[in-house]
Amino acid sequence: MSARLESAALAELAPAFAEPVHDAQAVFRVLLEAMSRPGRVQALPAACLSTMGRPQDLAPALAATLLTLLDADTKLWLGESLDSPALRAWIRFHCGASLVAQPELADFALLGAQEARPALLQRLNAGSDVAPQDSATVLMLVDAMAPAQGNQRWRGPGIEREHELTILGPQPEFWAWRRAQQASFPCGLDFVFAAGDRLLGLPRSTLIAEVD
Repeated sequence: MSARLESAALAELAPAFAEPVHDAQAVFRVLLEAMSRPGRVQALPAACLSTMGRPQDLAPALAATLLTLLDADTKLWLGESLDSPALRAWIRFHCGASLVAQPELADFALLGAQEARPALLQRLNAGSDVAPQDSATVLMLVDAMAPAQGNQRWRGPGIEREHELTILGPQPEFWAWRRAQQASFPCGLDFVFAAGDRLLGLPRSTLIAEVD
């Protein structure tokens, strides 16, 4: 993005959390719930949603997640489908995060579901046996998330027995890649799916199988 475009975006900067500390804490609790209970769709706090500002094309759940997780010590890679001067200016001003050009350098990746292809995901840092905690987290915009009677079966920590659900947006090749990555645990990527004001966590510890 050119400096002129970003300067213009900065001049029309959207607001962020109305109550930064309180709202970030509330959203962080939702994110913790999403990651500790995979397969359960979580909603943003109503009070936060009603007062939070964001770039026009950024889903509320993604905006709240960025404001909560990013800071001056984090590096973010933006997928082309969501990248814009307005978003870059908003992130730099409200989060202070560094925007990186290479996925390999990112702590977080923000992308649309259609971009979640194996060739890209394999470039993100999946951690190592010595430091699995250094892996990246993918924040993905999806079309919809529907629990119960879905086309996937999720099992693992935080799931009493199993969850069936459908996530619309990611292509079959994404799910095939994710199932193959289960053999690499404890290394791997963590995912947060977002649609509108809803969030869904997919930690690397969750096992996914297709429903027959």
